[in-house]
Amino acid sequence: MKTTTAMFFATLLLLGCGGTSNPVNAQSTGSGGNTGGTSSTGGTTTGGSTGSTDQDTNTHRNIKERVYQLDELEVVEIKIGANKFKAWVMDTAAKREEGMMFVENADFKDEECMIFVFKQAQELSFWMHNTLVDLDIAYVGADKKIVRAVTMKALDETGVPSYGKSQYAIEFRGGLFKKLGIAKGMAVTIPNTVKAKD
Repeated sequence: MKTTTAMFFATLLLLGCGGTSNPVNAQSTGSGGNTGGTSSTGGTTTGGSTGSTDQDTNTHRNIKERVYQLDELEVVEIKIGANKFKAWVMDTAAKREEGMMFVENADFKDEECMIFVFKQAQELSFWMHNTLVDLDIAYVGADKKIVRAVTMKALDETGVPSYGKSQYAIEFRGGLFKKLGIAKGMAVTIPNTVKAKD
């Protein structure tokens, strides 16, 4: 049984569920991190409660390659400037590893994003393994200010570092930062209930 379990997890890593170039510390949504990084997007719940009214109606398609379906993830509201977003919460290593993998542009809207949360601020790096769409990523420090905002290209497995200690990484549809003027130094309103579980 132990051998079967070990082979299962090894197979998952080989298939790219870990989406990072360093499977030990990495997390990814196809855009995960190779130094403890991750990525991805969600529904409508604030205050850290699980589920949402959008999730209850299964508004997103079932993506057979994904372990964590978008409608099964906790959703919170975050805010950057005057812009409000529904963010899928990636609060475990397994969720962070999957991130936005296999999600297509038709699967999420401009106002949906994915927030990766870590126990403490650290240097992060994400890549786009198995990520089929361009994504904008905001690395956010423990003070909830954007450390770096950059666009990542679909399927590019080059690590994209945070260039500063970050406790959160938030992924959005590619090109949204330019459209909305989201940039380094901006404050991000994240519910205090958004915490890493591991």
